[in-house]
Amino acid sequence: NGAHDDAALSEFIFLKKRLCDWAGLADLQARFREALRANTSGASGLTPFSFLSDPSSRAEQRQAARAWSRRYRQAAVAADTPRRAISDGRLRIGYLSADLYEHATGVLAAGLFERHDRSAFEIFGYSTGPDDGSSLRARLVAGFDHFLDARAFTAERLAERIRDDRIDILVDLKGYTDDAPTAVVALRPAPIQVNYLGYPGTMGADFVDYLIGDAIATPLEHAADYFETLVLLPDSYQINDDRRAIGAAPSRSALGLPDDAVVFCCFNNGYKIGPGVFDAWMQILGAVPGAVLWLLARNSDAPLIANLRAEAERRGVAPERLVFAASRPNAEYLALYRRADLFLDTWPYNAHTTASDALWAGCPLLTVLGETFAGRVAASLLNAAGLPELIVTSVAAYVSEAIALATEGKRLERLRERLMRDAGASPLFDTSATTRAIESAYMQMAQQYRAGIREPIRVAR
Repeated sequence: NGAHDDAALSEFIFLKKRLCDWAGLADLQARFREALRANTSGASGLTPFSFLSDPSSRAEQRQAARAWSRRYRQAAVAADTPRRAISDGRLRIGYLSADLYEHATGVLAAGLFERHDRSAFEIFGYSTGPDDGSSLRARLVAGFDHFLDARAFTAERLAERIRDDRIDILVDLKGYTDDAPTAVVALRPAPIQVNYLGYPGTMGADFVDYLIGDAIATPLEHAADYFETLVLLPDSYQINDDRRAIGAAPSRSALGLPDDAVVFCCFNNGYKIGPGVFDAWMQILGAVPGAVLWLLARNSDAPLIANLRAEAERRGVAPERLVFAASRPNAEYLALYRRADLFLDTWPYNAHTTASDALWAGCPLLTVLGETFAGRVAASLLNAAGLPELIVTSVAAYVSEAIALATEGKRLERLRERLMRDAGASPLFDTSATTRAIESAYMQMAQQYRAGIREPIRVAR
């Protein structure tokens, strides 16, 4: 019964965060942490993904993930198969995800699958999610040497197929996000199993060997808080696709924005916008006359819009200074960043794909460096894009820097010009170089496996 209560608590917290309904939220979050502390050894229904956007430490996130992973313990024990040799020739790499369609993960990783060196790697895709019929889905399918639409497969059947395909390294692109095929990973179908890209935290699981991060997002001094062995890529851990199209941007007035005032934006999901973040944003708006804050609202997000406008009013800011953009196809969405002046990041869960979207489209982004993986990603991206000066270390510095950028004439313009000129050539958007770094990591994992060791891996540039 406790697990059901925990699951209900997790869902309720996440729903309230998604709608930016903050009444009583802090009390619910305290209950979550209390339930986590009380659970010393058993499986738990406390959802670790929801916890990433709550105030929490790396150690607490590890504990939540560890308790969640125990749900799969019986499968993992049953699948405790003897070690098997891995390929001496081309390494067989399997990517497992429910997001191989028009989804943030698919958008980021399309170029990775295409750019792998086929003389050294054979690339398999295992999709447990929808086929949305999109052009991106078609591109993703074509990017693999072998692609399996496994929506109808049980975990056991898919694990058996991965075993039959003699996959050497299975890369889980989902972690503990929605519709994750964790039950497949728990069956240990590959000798080496990796947590990458989809989940910014530890999985706390005996059945995941490595986590791919970088020196900013997951520095080695944080290693004790990750159950996996850390792999550090030389720039940012996040693969990006250098073939993404950016549409033509409508005028500001067509988007409901002022022509002659500062436009701050944040196109993150509502669950990342907490009361502390919103307090800071309202301080910034209060100090920058005429400025507006441009947010994203999907068609079903009327409660979110109403809640945020009421919260603005409560803080003495006119609700019409919050402007909401509707969802749109990816190229049109990217074009929106051409009409914003500065992206204001969230914490404790940063912009991840949305941060690289903004930078790719030439919009500067301001972030606070956090303590957890989820709270350090935007800093990793800014560093790789050549804009480390937009990383601050406190909320007070974030507020003062945002105000300074908005009011000191040409600084934002110069940052945008730098981004438009240089970002495309930066390590952040060098798809081929990031692919080579990931391949080097795979080669080192294989060497360690053959030698019977597992140690942190630092990939050289």
